[in-house]
Amino acid sequence: MKKTILSFVFVLIFATVANAAPRIGLIGEQENGLGILVHDDAYSIIVTFGQRTDDYATNGTNKSASLINAGLNYKVPINSDTKLTAGLSYTLYSGNVIYAGNVTNTEHDGSNKLSVNAGFEHMLASNIVLTTQASAYTMSEIKTKSVTTTTKKSSIFTDGRVGVGFLF
Repeated sequence: MKKTILSFVFVLIFATVANAAPRIGLIGEQENGLGILVHDDAYSIIVTFGQRTDDYATNGTNKSASLINAGLNYKVPINSDTKLTAGLSYTLYSGNVIYAGNVTNTEHDGSNKLSVNAGFEHMLASNIVLTTQASAYTMSEIKTKSVTTTTKKSSIFTDGRVGVGFLF
């Protein structure tokens, strides 16, 4: 059964990509950082990297937290410039844990987040795209080194992002 489902997903992705003429660009997203955007009429792929550093560490060492986010969205046109998007994103965390907006002393040990997203995409110009997304459902697993605990959470509509992309 799993092979049948995976084969169907592979054929669907291959058929979409084979018929597409994607454009490549750069994107900046709130909370996710800066990255690469692969943009097409039927789908978009976003891979971003973000980092937050605490330069005011009292013990003389800087603390930093970083993330890598990868997402795939399929699009449904509303009009010629605006599309409804739905897709998945996966985020991998490293470095120190961020709590209440501050970088803490606790370090990540393989923390990750998987989100089902819904949003809109609007072409502001022929090479500038505005994206908005809300995480409709999120599953996260926070693993830390010092406390050696794993916290699993799931949430509904608790996360949102806005991004601007520039296409080449």
